[in-house]
Amino acid sequence: MKTALAILILLGTIGCAVTSKVMINEQGKQVHCGSFGFGVIGTTVAVASYMECVKQQTALGFKDLEDFEKTEPPKVEQRAGITPAKEGRPLWETGYVWTYQLSGTRSGTSRQEVTGKDLVKGLTAYVVRAGDTTLLLSGELSTIQVQEKNTIAGTYTPPLQNYIWPLEVGRTWQAKGELETRTGKLDTSTNYEVKAYGLVRVPAGEFEAFYLHSKSDNGARIAEVWYSPKVRRHVKLVNYTSEGRLTAELISYSLGSPSPVPPGMLDQPRETSPQPSTPAPSSPSVRQESLAPPAPAAAPAPSSGPWLGVPLGTPDQQTLNRVGSRPGRGAVVLPFTKNPNLPPVDLDPGDVILAIEGVDIEGPGHVAALLAGRNPGSTVRVRAFRSQDQRQVEQPMVIFQGRP
Repeated sequence: MKTALAILILLGTIGCAVTSKVMINEQGKQVHCGSFGFGVIGTTVAVASYMECVKQQTALGFKDLEDFEKTEPPKVEQRAGITPAKEGRPLWETGYVWTYQLSGTRSGTSRQEVTGKDLVKGLTAYVVRAGDTTLLLSGELSTIQVQEKNTIAGTYTPPLQNYIWPLEVGRTWQAKGELETRTGKLDTSTNYEVKAYGLVRVPAGEFEAFYLHSKSDNGARIAEVWYSPKVRRHVKLVNYTSEGRLTAELISYSLGSPSPVPPGMLDQPRETSPQPSTPAPSSPSVRQESLAPPAPAAAPAPSSGPWLGVPLGTPDQQTLNRVGSRPGRGAVVLPFTKNPNLPPVDLDPGDVILAIEGVDIEGPGHVAALLAGRNPGSTVRVRAFRSQDQRQVEQPMVIFQGRP
């Protein structure tokens, strides 16, 4: 009563009241108690309505979300030697598969596979199929469109930014836009924060992961995400729906291209994902060791014709594993001496060119073919994997004619 009286006196003096609280129960269902009043009478009614809502929901087992969060166990395990790192956006390939165990408001499994790429609203999108549902995600893993049984269920304008790269602890962003559904359009606003980095355990094993959460403008939870650089996607996802909490935990995954196999193991079957009994955690130190680019197979540069100002070669298997690509894909920048007579080139030895103007590169010869016929001095959009900071970049590059 003292709290209600204090609110009433303060807001009655001001002349208006906007009171709001998000409450949650053990199943993850959320309710919003909020009220607005203007003037002394309106303020009195608003506070009374708000307090009555809180009282009723408390009796039903709901509690203040802020208080609830204070009692939750840590989202990731902190362990000596595991430190937060910046993580660039991943490169996906057709054939990548993640399978999740569902619990909460639904049960069963969800197998999600990258089946190719498509052009949606002028954007190149990964096509991810999960049963009757198809997700169309940008190269930044932003949600462009959701389809159900080959019918458009929702389209985001601009694409919903599920991540901002590079990921790092403490980073926050707001994704505002419009969601168009079968029944109309509605404005969306989602607030994201990267809260922590550490170990998380799921049925597929133990993984290092970034923990992110997203909330609505009124503070209600939308989702919790554990993103694993090793898996190149989330290993755990908790969505908060009107019915409660829906949890998806990774049980297996396959990233297509095989990892190097130790001698003597070549004739034996290879596991494509860690099993619960043999977790295979990744670590920042392992990723740091891979920063030094291996010696790739060189491809002699042609003596004439358009080029990007750097010699290119065919990536070896270690380089392909590092960038998450398949054999025959990409073109690695070979060691070179910068030419003072040419404008600076924003690529370094060990960087891997992945795409030009949205077209995936199929080796150094493909680069030459894509540049053929283009005018010297013009620019092309190049997507490359930077070996120095382990992330992808997309930038314009100038086309040069001939070789020095």
